[in-house]
Formats: sequence, C-alpha cells, structure tokens
Amino acid sequence: MNPKRETRNGYLPYARCLCALRLSHIPYRISHIAYRISHIPNRSALCLPHLVCPIACVLYKHDCDNYALAKNEKSTRLFIRACREGGNVLRKLGYTKRQPFKFNLFYLMPEFITTKIFKGIFNSKYAEIGFAMHAKVALDEMKELTKEFKILIDKTSVKTPNIDKLKGFIP
Repeated sequence: MNPKRETRNGYLPYARCLCALRLSHIPYRISHIAYRISHIPNRSALCLPHLVCPIACVLYKHDCDNYALAKNEKSTRLFIRACREGGNVLRKLGYTKRQPFKFNLFYLMPEFITTKIFKGIFNSKYAEIGFAMHAKVALDEMKELTKEFKILIDKTSVKTPNIDKLKGFIP
C-alpha cells in the first residue's frame, strides 16, 4: 500500500486541526502513513471559525436541517457572504495564506457558482452527519468559537453585516 495515497498534498485530512495536540501524530507514525505537521502558529485554528461559525449559524436558522437549508437560496447566499467576510477579517489581520490552498477558490468564484456548489453540499448525507448533527450537539462549542471570532473581528475595521446577522440565529 502506498502511504502517499492516504494523504492530500502531503497532509492528512483533518491533521491540521489535530496538530495542536503534540501527541496527535503518534498513531500516524506507528501506522507508517506519510504525514506532515504544520508548524505555522494559529493558522489551523484561524481557518476553522470563519467557516464553521457561519455553517453552524445558518443551520441553527433552519433547526439543524441541512436539507431545508439546501432548498433556501437566500440562506445559502447569506452563509457564503459571511464566510467571505470572515476571510477578509483574517486577511486584514495578516493571515493571507489559506490552508488548504483550495479555499482560495471559495473567494475567487462568483457567488452564484459558489451558491450552487454549497446547495449541493448541504443536500447530502455528508452535510447531515458532518455539519447538522455536529451543530446540534456542539452548541456550546459554536457559541465559544463565535465569541472568539468576534474578538478577532473587533480588532479590524472590516464591516461584517452578514456575520452579525447569522450570529442572531444561535439559540
């Protein structure tokens, strides 16, 4: 078995989130799967809130029903605009490189294309398990992430009307 096939661009999926724990790489070392730990401080921690918070908030608007969200184009556009605002906040703070690099496509594509893509993502079993079910059980975590990202927003002069609108849907 080729260990390179287990990775994407040299990184394990979700390994960037796990690299905050110093011992998280041990299972990969033992199993001989190729891995690389990102030593860029706070990059993985900052990639998370500006995408996860809008996903959770827009799901709370629809009572954590991802299929209802997929049918509502207005909410999907609100989510996309909020994510872009979050990316602008990070850029203003000096975090210009996005990790993984394909996140750049999210900011470069026109909104109508991104809306169609995310409507398809939200209309899937993946979104039900990965987004909706997680949002249901992790309400306290989402509140905390939103609070922490609000602190970062306050450090900048970036206007975030869509993020502010979505924060109102947290129960």
